[in-house]
Amino acid sequence: AYSRYFPPISGLAVDNSGRAYVLTEDGIFILDEGGNQTSTVSIDEYKTEFQHSYDPGTILPGSREHIYYVSPTRNMSNSVLEVDASASQLKKIPALSNLHSYAFSASADGKLLINKMFDNAVYEYDPLSQNTRMVMRWEDSNLSGKEVRYILSLSPERLLAVEDLLNENTYLLTKTSVDQLPKKEIVVIASLDPQDELRDAVIS
Repeated sequence: AYSRYFPPISGLAVDNSGRAYVLTEDGIFILDEGGNQTSTVSIDEYKTEFQHSYDPGTILPGSREHIYYVSPTRNMSNSVLEVDASASQLKKIPALSNLHSYAFSASADGKLLINKMFDNAVYEYDPLSQNTRMVMRWEDSNLSGKEVRYILSLSPERLLAVEDLLNENTYLLTKTSVDQLPKKEIVVIASLDPQDELRDAVIS
């Protein structure tokens, strides 16, 4: 056992080489399997200040071959970058730059789930092919993606969605054949900033 001082820790991930990635407001500290610090990755370009405290962002384990850093939201935009331990730097991923997203998560197969704000849909990013595809639209599940803060892939057919702390609702979404679903009418309302009650009424 060993002890080590770090600034306040905001996230932790481990790769398949036994390295630990510790996210703090001072950067991402990379430790070897013996607990020795080998390098530090700077996040100064991405972290934001709010009420005299820093939001360092989020760290996500992928397939344990890929460790990702999610920048904090700035001007309604954020990005996902890969942590390159050998070069001690963050690598930009073109398909995941300048997103408008509420929630990110990594599944066991290493793919990332992204809840895109303006699309009101969930996308999946495959690091092997570097392709992104739509997984689902929130209106098909009678939910508003605007309220969802956490998404988790349980299997290719099931997602877990958690709304923000004010609502505290958790939903299990199961992939269902279209012929088993009731028919729905499409209602289009043009509005610059619709109220939540109106938006939810249209979706449901």
